[in-house]
Amino acid sequence: MSTPVALAVPGIVARRDRMEGLRGGVPWIHIGMAVLALRVLLSAVGAGIAIVLPAPHQSLSLAHVMLDPWRQFDAYRFITIAAHGYQANGLNTAYMPLYPLLLRAVTVVTGGHYLTAGLIVSNIACVAGVGLFWRWVADCFDEAVAWRAVAVMLLFPDSFYLLGAYSESPFLALSAWCLLASRRERPVMAGLAGALAVLTRLQGLVLLVPLAIDLWRRARRNGRARPFDACVAFPAVALLGYQKALSTAVGGTSIVGTFQHAWHISLQPPWSTLLQYVQAIHTPRFSFFHSSTNNYVMVWDLLVALLVLGVLVVSARRLGPDLSLYGLAAWCFALSRWYSTGRYMLAVLPFFIAVSVGAGPKQWRWVAAVSTVLLIFFVSQFVQGSWID
Repeated sequence: MSTPVALAVPGIVARRDRMEGLRGGVPWIHIGMAVLALRVLLSAVGAGIAIVLPAPHQSLSLAHVMLDPWRQFDAYRFITIAAHGYQANGLNTAYMPLYPLLLRAVTVVTGGHYLTAGLIVSNIACVAGVGLFWRWVADCFDEAVAWRAVAVMLLFPDSFYLLGAYSESPFLALSAWCLLASRRERPVMAGLAGALAVLTRLQGLVLLVPLAIDLWRRARRNGRARPFDACVAFPAVALLGYQKALSTAVGGTSIVGTFQHAWHISLQPPWSTLLQYVQAIHTPRFSFFHSSTNNYVMVWDLLVALLVLGVLVVSARRLGPDLSLYGLAAWCFALSRWYSTGRYMLAVLPFFIAVSVGAGPKQWRWVAAVSTVLLIFFVSQFVQGSWID
């Protein structure tokens, strides 16, 4: 269709583009191979560390070498919730329920082994999440950009959380499903996926931004909102409903209250978090390697926060206002609390798109090389029980 005709009948072009997008599938085999390659790399690093630097009294059986390195940090808490539920006024009420519920369900297959269940859920969800992310980016741009964005995501230094016993992969899958459904004008499906995303990670609330933008565009194009458009409020409703159910079941404070009173972590504006990292790096307690918490992770969290923000700002014109607003909202939410900034950046999906559309061949080689080195280093530290976000 020529440009003048396209300008004359934007509604027809929009409907044609949506139909072309609906026919687009996902190259699941290639996506699965990419995730499998990352899984093999991470497993090799974890098993190698377990063999060369075994923990005290650790068995060197194949099962222990392959599984035990991934029994770290939040994996314990998810397993505890899956096995025993929430406790009143406990630390674990800050964790959303969907991932532990999935673990509990999959233990029927794993014979009650929760860590194995967690790894199965996360690895399957990673394939689903990366595939849906690929489809969403391909719909927004093209397949070449989508493949580069997938590569940037899988080589991101904190990407190993996608394949550990963490909730990052289910959250990615549900977020990408929500974004794809919203783009294809399926508000009920988008709202449902967004609600499930919120029940997986509190960061799912950020999905209200792209959902609201798509709702505004539909209403502007159609001249009015449709009844089903109200489904974009599902994420907020799901959070309120879950909080009420949790309070009824176990009592205690809200999720935010758990962060503040049990974890001693206050929600704050992004600049306060950045300043807190700077102050931590300048304290006498800071040692790049010889500290359990005040170490290189602080430097990484600060640098990656600034890097992601810089890339989003510089790439705003290429991303467009919709993705830019969504990216900035996700970035602000990730910086709303102290710690875990690198891991939370996995939810800033427009960042991976921005790198894929902005980096040339030479820059891409450097990005891939540096990211891979950092990824291997972070994994080697994580599986030893060193604190990595």
